[in-house]
Amino acid sequence: MHFRLCRRYVARKNRRRSKYSFLAETVQPETARRQGERADGGVIPVPFIQHYILDPLLGALVAILQIIFWILPFRVSSAIGGGLARLIGPNLAISRKAQKNLQYVWPDMPPERQQEIITRMWDNLGRNFAEYPGLGRLQFGNMIHVHGAEAVNSIIGKRPIVFAAAHIGNWETIPYFWAKQGWKVDIVYRRANNRYVDWVIQFIRSRTGLTFAAKGREASKQIIQSLSKSSSVALLMDQRMSDGEEIDFLGKPAMTGTGWIKLVLRNNAAIVPVYCVRGRDHDPCKFDMIYDTPILPEQLNLPADSAEAVRFVAAVVNKKYGEWISAGRGADQWLWLHRRWGRLV
Repeated sequence: MHFRLCRRYVARKNRRRSKYSFLAETVQPETARRQGERADGGVIPVPFIQHYILDPLLGALVAILQIIFWILPFRVSSAIGGGLARLIGPNLAISRKAQKNLQYVWPDMPPERQQEIITRMWDNLGRNFAEYPGLGRLQFGNMIHVHGAEAVNSIIGKRPIVFAAAHIGNWETIPYFWAKQGWKVDIVYRRANNRYVDWVIQFIRSRTGLTFAAKGREASKQIIQSLSKSSSVALLMDQRMSDGEEIDFLGKPAMTGTGWIKLVLRNNAAIVPVYCVRGRDHDPCKFDMIYDTPILPEQLNLPADSAEAVRFVAAVVNKKYGEWISAGRGADQWLWLHRRWGRLV
């Protein structure tokens, strides 16, 4: 009797897990990058000094800097953050990864231009960090010019929407803009490796009033619930997903998450590519927020939730990302530090 009850319990547990298994490559961590925690829920031994000394110190430093940048005027904070990042960032070892990515994607690019892109990328990242605590008081009417909002306004609240954002410009301004508009958008994010830094980030984000769900099982449930209620979800999907499918990105094959696309097609949700690039009117503290044409499942002329439809949508979204990065200010402001093409680079 006891054996049969145990078997039933295990079967029910496995069924609950399988319900969200198709989202594994999108909403679960691809590696055990969070300190002290594995993707499967196990425990990773963390060095004592790092866990109890270095991580708390880094978290405290980030908190202090964020308080200072919050006190300073927005433009002053942005200039300081950009200046420090330009000075320090290009000399860090991780910048070699950005250089290799550029050489892989654009092999004919002169080394001087590669270095210019890397320096400007660091400038953008430094500004993002320094601007972060002040985004809540940003005057969006003067600082952000929105393009393509008409198509989004016509469907927001009427059908489920998945905003496919990218690590271009200051992507953190987008949720604040949505909050100012009164939109309800649930945002999926990856926790910072340092739990103390993550606490600081989430404290600042809590002021938007939006829901931020960390990648994992709870995030997958949140996505399903949101789309079933015709709400909106935002994902940053321009980074590598080791369990995804190989789709061209900037003309090179790259592992791309497709689990979210399966979910979109199942719920007949619209996909709206969106990004926010800095530098409008040559002002680093002014932004262009650009909505691309919504991708509607009913216009694909492919069987819903079929493998062909999933790959087609993934290719379209990756192509959009590539166009943004290749054109205008995108190359200088995309996050080149990620291993987007895996071990090929």
